[in-house]
Amino acid sequence: MSFLRDITDRKRAEETLRNNEIRLRAILDATPFPIAMVDVQDDNVEFWSRSALKLFGHTAPSAVEWYQIAYPDPDYRRALIERWTTALETVRESAQAVNTGVYG
Repeated sequence: MSFLRDITDRKRAEETLRNNEIRLRAILDATPFPIAMVDVQDDNVEFWSRSALKLFGHTAPSAVEWYQIAYPDPDYRRALIERWTTALETVRESAQAVNTGVYG
């Protein structure tokens, strides 16, 4: 009986997680600020908000293309990615917020 309960609990948790992701994406999509969730390790754009679509005119099929569109200067782009990578590591380690004005 506990095996069935474990499966039921897991399915409920998965459904809750899916619903939370849907809500989060809806919130991000409704903001007036362009938002792109980019996984640079896998070269994948995971989310492209309506505001980003409006700003850039299209979605980017890869993180590489997104960075090239958003930051056409290759030296600046490399520096920016390095700063963001460092900032995100700091956030992961310390639970501090990132000041996008500093890293953008």
